[in-house]
Amino acid sequence: MELPSIIYILLFSLQLVLGTRIYLISPDRTLYRLHSLAMFVASITIFVEYEIAKSDQLEVVRGLSQYHTSANISLVCIFVIISWLFARPFRNYRYSKWLNGIPLTLITVSGAIIVIQLLTHNFYTDSDLRMTDGLWTYRLSLDSLWAYAYVTWFAAALGMISMALYRAYNQERFHLYRYWKFILFIIFTLVTLYLFVMFIWSPSTMTESRADYTMSPYLGLLTLFLSWTFTNFKLFEVTPTAAINNILGS
Repeated sequence: MELPSIIYILLFSLQLVLGTRIYLISPDRTLYRLHSLAMFVASITIFVEYEIAKSDQLEVVRGLSQYHTSANISLVCIFVIISWLFARPFRNYRYSKWLNGIPLTLITVSGAIIVIQLLTHNFYTDSDLRMTDGLWTYRLSLDSLWAYAYVTWFAAALGMISMALYRAYNQERFHLYRYWKFILFIIFTLVTLYLFVMFIWSPSTMTESRADYTMSPYLGLLTLFLSWTFTNFKLFEVTPTAAINNILGS
């Protein structure tokens, strides 16, 4: 079903307003800057989907689809950085600096490379674009190594977020924080498992099923939920309890 223009406008405005609000809460702190950036990137995805919904030209939609995928990769990458930096899943290991830094660097750099390849039109993730019931729909393209790299990167990035959330949940002693971290862990684990099963066991289903560009409502709710949860509950900040546990465990 085609989304009314007012929905896109409201979601876009809400992302910008709350992104600014989160930044102004504590502009000197990395956590708040990253969450603010995530909401601004999400607003780009919403804007691109609005432009796709208005367009009736195939080539225009094809070009916009590259920006759509690039914005989604950037958004996921930001949440990987947030979860990895603040959960520090290998904090109690001997070479914790390297164990935390190397995977984060690899996923960030590889994500940037994929985005560059997308924006220079070296490959497309969306194929067989067509108008269906008033909506532009597409199939996932797996006809190049870059396309496989994109899907693999996406699953790996979500897996890293899931792992970081589990480690954060496992190390947390405060009941309320454990509850929220467990919910976030379950959400990202289910999404990761879904992508893994579809990509490894049923790639034909993954490429034959059609999708459309109406993820804005879900994206808006997800970024709002994550940013509100992380900033209001300070899930990835070092609390006095966590600090004491780290000292005792060292």
